[in-house]
Amino acid sequence: MVLIDNVHDLLTDMQEYEQMFPQTHTKYEDIKETIEKNEEAPPGSVFGISVASDWKDKSYGFEVDLIKRDITIVRYVGIWKC
Repeated sequence: MVLIDNVHDLLTDMQEYEQMFPQTHTKYEDIKETIEKNEEAPPGSVFGISVASDWKDKSYGFEVDLIKRDITIVRYVGIWKC
């Protein structure tokens, strides 16, 4: 199981990019799927997910924060410029 820390901040940022790119913004379900693929990464690992398919120079940034038993906590750290 994966939990996203700072999910409210993520959802707020996603709203902004959904308004700017209504057809191509990255959906929450796609973000969750990508995060779940990274749940085996060690704490401290970082990864980004593009904010929109046609705008690759900005990403939602994440860091694997903690792994405890069967729970991985991934922290949303904000928008990264690539």
